[in-house]
Amino acid sequence: MFKFIIMKRCLWCSIVGLCLIIFTSCGSSNIVLESLNSSLYKWYYNDKLCVYQEQDGIVVGLTNVYAKDDYGKYYQLDISVLNNTGTFITIYPEAVSAYLKNGETIKELKVYTHDSYMKMVRKKQNIAMALYGFSAGFNAGMAGYTTSYAYNSRTGYTYPVTTYNPSVAFAANTQATMQILAMSKMMNDERKMLNVGYIKKNTIRNEEAISGYINIKYEKGESMTINIPIEGRIFKFDWSINNVK
Repeated sequence: MFKFIIMKRCLWCSIVGLCLIIFTSCGSSNIVLESLNSSLYKWYYNDKLCVYQEQDGIVVGLTNVYAKDDYGKYYQLDISVLNNTGTFITIYPEAVSAYLKNGETIKELKVYTHDSYMKMVRKKQNIAMALYGFSAGFNAGMAGYTTSYAYNSRTGYTYPVTTYNPSVAFAANTQATMQILAMSKMMNDERKMLNVGYIKKNTIRNEEAISGYINIKYEKGESMTINIPIEGRIFKFDWSINNVK
């Protein structure tokens, strides 16, 4: 399931990146479905709104979708950047900002960089691992003990008798250890899959493009503004929450 999600996400980023290259090389006036202003354009792919903006040879494409995993719910931005400046440019994901408007209230949203997102994932995994390890260890520790009840004919009462079987305890501890190791490997594999495709700091050579995604902590609202600074330029995208699929 996770591999399918990662493959789908990488394919989507590739499609967006390829569209940016094709659209820019073909001339925006021939292919854009609707012009929002002189440099911001949009189209739709499978009912999802896609936009791109060009400034001084830098083309930034964006789509915004809902995403949810075991660690939270997000607005997930798929970002593509094409460099046609004739020189090198660098993108810094930690400079991306987002603001949510709800009525008259405007609030800055938490934008997860790759490092902050993976740190949050690891923290929640460590808590889950500690709870699981405690539970497995406790159950294994009790596995060797059995309690039965004996009847005393002289007193007419029953009383508990506890016995300990070291073989059963050893088998239970071995099984608990294997379960903990399996869970640890599963979490490690999950971190690796979550890492694939998450946009990081990159220098982009002329006539090359990169694609990746970035998560923004989900909160309810009416619209949001996304700012992506690149080489002194601000690529600003105003996004209605109705267009987040």
